[in-house]
Amino acid sequence: MSEFTIPDHVRRVDEFKVTEEHSAAHLGSGSVNVLSTPSMILFMEIAARNALEEILPEELSSVGVAVDIKHRKAVKIGTTVSSEVEVINIDRKKITFSVVVRHDEDILGDGTHTRFIIEKSKFFKNL
Repeated sequence: MSEFTIPDHVRRVDEFKVTEEHSAAHLGSGSVNVLSTPSMILFMEIAARNALEEILPEELSSVGVAVDIKHRKAVKIGTTVSSEVEVINIDRKKITFSVVVRHDEDILGDGTHTRFIIEKSKFFKNL
């Protein structure tokens, strides 16, 4: 695997507009038209992946391996939310992020998300 160094402070904020496709009713995780827990987790994973993609060499990528979150508050379709991620632990190729999804000052969900650094050319050979 290529040598790489994760900087001491990796942080990123991405914004997402909640659409019908992100709703609990659409995904089947609930029966109401609010941001679903799976979609909130997706927003967290996308922001974490984006944070790593900015710093990893082209031949490396990352895959999500764990999430531990709480969904604290609902928002309706059409709301814009922000997904904030920050690296809190680096263990060789395992990177753990603190993750928070917000609407304005309200915390919709928070917790941790872990990603593993992979070498793209070798990833599918090991499956």
